[in-house]
Amino acid sequence: MSWLPLLVKASYFVAALLFILGIKRMASPVTARSGIRWAGAGMVLATVATFATPGMHNIPLILAAVVLGTVVAWWSGKRVAMTDMPQMVALYNGLGGGSAAAIGAVELLRYSDLGVAPSQTVLVLAVVGALIGSVSLTGSVIAWAKLDGRLDRRFTFPGQQVFNALVFLVAVVLGVFTVLGLQQPVIIGFFVAALAVGILMTLPIGGADMPVVISLYNALTGLAVAFEGYVLQNEALIIAGMVVGAAGTMLTQLMAKAMNRSIASVLFGSFGATGEAKEIAGAQKPIEAGDVAAMMAYAERVVIVPGHMNVLLAEAGVPYDLITDMDDINPEFPTTDVSLVIGANDVVNPVAKTDPASPIYGMPILDVSLSKNTIVIKRGKGTGFAGIENALFYADNTRMLYGDGAAAVAELIAELKSVDGGH
Repeated sequence: MSWLPLLVKASYFVAALLFILGIKRMASPVTARSGIRWAGAGMVLATVATFATPGMHNIPLILAAVVLGTVVAWWSGKRVAMTDMPQMVALYNGLGGGSAAAIGAVELLRYSDLGVAPSQTVLVLAVVGALIGSVSLTGSVIAWAKLDGRLDRRFTFPGQQVFNALVFLVAVVLGVFTVLGLQQPVIIGFFVAALAVGILMTLPIGGADMPVVISLYNALTGLAVAFEGYVLQNEALIIAGMVVGAAGTMLTQLMAKAMNRSIASVLFGSFGATGEAKEIAGAQKPIEAGDVAAMMAYAERVVIVPGHMNVLLAEAGVPYDLITDMDDINPEFPTTDVSLVIGANDVVNPVAKTDPASPIYGMPILDVSLSKNTIVIKRGKGTGFAGIENALFYADNTRMLYGDGAAAVAELIAELKSVDGGH
């Protein structure tokens, strides 16, 4: 059946087109949902086609893994809250990097057991892919833990960058010895060092930088998958990895530029300038939903500032024409009677423009502090991803409506209806 390999390759080509078209449609919140479906269809096609690859074995074990992974992903996808989506993206991205690293580990150990090495090109790409995938795995897990509040936002110690560089150098040296000798103790040591690099590199990065870091690790995952696809001679992995790597790299550059940061400063520097940040005077002033409703009912101009990405708002059913970009809305805040902030934190912190010593100095923010009145819906008095206090919450024109976001908004709507006579 000589037509079977040709059919597999043709399926991979169609899957690659679906990947590219899906990513293209994800560029806009209006078409993002369909883009995800297109890319998902491509992934299903590539997976099914792989089972028809000549020489496939252990099919029952592979099917069991696919079913288990599908069930876990479906359950977790349904269970996760929309506000926790960044954490989920970080975790799943780490799993992709881990998969690439696992492929590299299996192939390297198999070559070691057989005592027969493939070409130098295959060995080098296996090692490089494994290194990148390992860094993406552990780095993404640390990013997830920080976003989920399970780790401190920033962890530093004296000489950290030098220590990190030494560990990375050890990983590279062990990778070179792996290519030259394929000794199992060296291979194991290489993976231990590579996994440590991802942890050490991500620990000192502040929470406000996490979106850029996750995007970077996404690009690294794609690159690792492409390299390991070459090792396995699997066109689907090569194409998908290259597409993800290229798209992730462009997204990382755009995000870093939008945050007024360089990628190097995210990975190897602190967010913003150094020095002692200014003390924030005053106290947070609570307010009740009824008072907020009265304030909003008699206001001429109200702006709602949600703490979510545009894509998540579109996923939640918010009409795209109601969403205004930062550059367009910022000039409107000085004439706004009431700004209602829901969940957002660092992105509305005015110290990003007023305090050069602040860790978030230079980050573009919404000028909510210029509104005549600001209401902030927040669970408690905790800090944002950057781990610093928000000066907006202590401003004279700001009041805090404490509580769960969804519950507080529901209560606020009910109070607004009562103020407006039920309309």
